[in-house]
Amino acid sequence: MKIKSVIILLFFACSTINAQSRLSISGLVGYTLQDDINFVNSYYGYIEDGAQYGGVLEYRLIPTISMGVSFMHMDAHVPIYDSYRNQVNQGDDATGLNYLIFEVTKYFGAPGRLTVVTPYIGMGAGMVSLNVKNAGSYTKFAWDGKFGVRIRMTSHIALLAQMQVQSVVQGIGGSMYVGTGGAGVSLDSYSSIYQFTFGGGLAFDL
Repeated sequence: MKIKSVIILLFFACSTINAQSRLSISGLVGYTLQDDINFVNSYYGYIEDGAQYGGVLEYRLIPTISMGVSFMHMDAHVPIYDSYRNQVNQGDDATGLNYLIFEVTKYFGAPGRLTVVTPYIGMGAGMVSLNVKNAGSYTKFAWDGKFGVRIRMTSHIALLAQMQVQSVVQGIGGSMYVGTGGAGVSLDSYSSIYQFTFGGGLAFDL
């Protein structure tokens, strides 16, 4: 009888954990604002504004805490100028930014299938890969922070609205090459890049 009771208790405990610790996947799209870049050798430039999109795979540890991994991609032009305002990478300023971030998210309240509106905040760290036209790829440390609201539409689908900041620490750095064809310059930067994105998407509880 005691064994049966223990089995029943374990069954309900596992059911509760499964109900509270769910896997979800989200698709996101947003608009990223322009950000300036300053270099130590009198060059300067900026990352143009544009669309950013990607997704998040998330696992709910407890009702109000989750861990996950996000991937966000953005295609942008990154013109670089010398001290005479001449663009040194004319025609070669197309750059792809790929953020891979491991995140922890805090939900406020007790989100569940009956909860309609749930605010949240999150932070994470990972890396960004910058693919610069005719200049190769560069991988840098990156972090992000976000806050938003999750609006439940059905028992398994929710609408997301959020604001996010992504930062490339010590931005370019090292010996990044930019230029046109065979001519170019090597740039060094020790200032971080900050990209602010406003967007939203859909979350699917699996």
